[in-house]
Amino acid sequence: MSQPSHQPCLSRRHWLATSGFGLGSLALGHLLQRDGRSQENKPNLEPTIYDTRPKPSPRPARAKAMISMFMQGGPSHHDLFDRKPELQKRHMTVFDGEIKYDNAAESSAKLFYGPWKWARHGECGMELSELLPGLASVADD
Repeated sequence: MSQPSHQPCLSRRHWLATSGFGLGSLALGHLLQRDGRSQENKPNLEPTIYDTRPKPSPRPARAKAMISMFMQGGPSHHDLFDRKPELQKRHMTVFDGEIKYDNAAESSAKLFYGPWKWARHGECGMELSELLPGLASVADD
């Protein structure tokens, strides 16, 4: 059986020349294997196993108790810097506008003004809440 004329003749020499790096790569593989270096560059195909068990601490524990606090956010700017005189006037009255409730069972339409006192500080007259006594002492800085 003869090969069709439109397909090139694929001899062993042609396959060696075109696959990989040709005959040179075969010779290099043979030389590395002969010298025992072929194992050095092989990728590790075994899965890596990590030990995730708790490790002993370097020193023995001395704590008798721990306090864990989860605090979401901090005080509002209304409670710190932004005194709202109109809100103070309308404290604990029902808001007459429209409110879109996210959870109506736990919501209230009453307006609430914070219980903290306000005062002007420094030459600039910056109004600050009593929650920031350190900042009030350096208001002009």
